[in-house]
Amino acid sequence: MAAQLWPEATDHAAETAELAGNPDSFTLLTETVQGSPCGFATISIRPYANGCASRPVGYLEGIWVREDLRRRGVGGQLLQRAEEQLAARGLTELASDVLLDNLISQGAHLAWGFSEAERVVCYCKPLARREEPGAASAGEPGRSAGMRPDPQLQGMGGLTPPPTRDLP
Repeated sequence: MAAQLWPEATDHAAETAELAGNPDSFTLLTETVQGSPCGFATISIRPYANGCASRPVGYLEGIWVREDLRRRGVGGQLLQRAEEQLAARGLTELASDVLLDNLISQGAHLAWGFSEAERVVCYCKPLARREEPGAASAGEPGRSAGMRPDPQLQGMGGLTPPPTRDLP
């Protein structure tokens, strides 16, 4: 079922095992009266979620219902069970996200009682790993050339970048 929801993912077994070992996540399954699986919802507890007022917050990581059973309340029943479990843990909000072009899922979320909190565009930039001569010394891992100690920034490794200069 996970492959139906996330076809781009390559190792569903490993991801499922990782979630199963996390006490802050759970997956709810539902099945037909004949006993065949027909849907799931994966929930996690995150430290925060955009648009939510409370912390921590329940997060709908994914929900899928077999196509022939959609629009029959199956997804809503899964979410009701998730909400009950989250409320029992003292949480007061459930968040989710949907890709901007997935209008069907956006409509489903509205039907389930979610309200749109905000829209964001996410970016990712790979970091090049450079090794500069003398970049780190044995007693100071991560110390880069041009960086100087700053006791005010202990949570950031105690380093501040060199001063910048205006470019012509």
